[in-house]
Amino acid sequence: MVPLKKLSKRLRNLLSKDGGRTNPYTHIFDENFYREQFGEKAKLGRSAFDHFMQVGWKDRKNPSYLFDVGFYLDNNVDVKEAGANPLEHFCMLGWKEGRRPHALFDPSWYSARYGSHFSSDQDPLSHYLQTGWVQHFAPIPLFDGEYYLANNPDVRSAKVKPLRHYIEFGSKEGRRPHRFFDPIYYNQHYQDVFRAGIEPLTHYCLAGWRELRNPCGEFDVANYLNQLQFAGQPPAEPVSHFLSSGAQDRK
Repeated sequence: MVPLKKLSKRLRNLLSKDGGRTNPYTHIFDENFYREQFGEKAKLGRSAFDHFMQVGWKDRKNPSYLFDVGFYLDNNVDVKEAGANPLEHFCMLGWKEGRRPHALFDPSWYSARYGSHFSSDQDPLSHYLQTGWVQHFAPIPLFDGEYYLANNPDVRSAKVKPLRHYIEFGSKEGRRPHRFFDPIYYNQHYQDVFRAGIEPLTHYCLAGWRELRNPCGEFDVANYLNQLQFAGQPPAEPVSHFLSSGAQDRK
């Protein structure tokens, strides 16, 4: 494993040929998205990427709609304590260790499901952002891009990325990201989550199912986990398990 303190030196070597103006993380860093966080009048200098690498991440500005700097640092204390740049860490080490760049993207699950579609040395996040979402690959089991577009014709007509729309607008508007997850149901039944301002799908994926909270009115988490226990199987996120194996067992 590369020591965290050596990451910055390695990045400097990558950027040394052109003074740091080239972005080695082309498919993750989104310049337009980054600049939008500062407003039209903000002056970031010659390179938005340089600004992020030197200043922006320390202010918890995000390089992409699917890379949450605050989430990454708060959930990886070793990275935070080392003072390592989160994007740099993820691209060189984090994805290989299964660390999530965002609550709604699971690199280990994505690689296991779609790994045959991209090189083993490519990080799964860059693949998803580049081509995976176009092919309706799922970033997590409970986000179905094809379902989202089919049930939201305005989103399809606008030709926007379905997951980005869900994160920025759809969740607040109560749009389902998957047939087995209903954000309106979740907020209505779990007022503590709603009052805390936590995005419902995020809460369910990271904590809710373990707290026996149901993702929608059609799925009983407690009952499903009891069935797993009765069958001698370890606990697992119920909807994902049902979709991958449980549904097949019931055919």
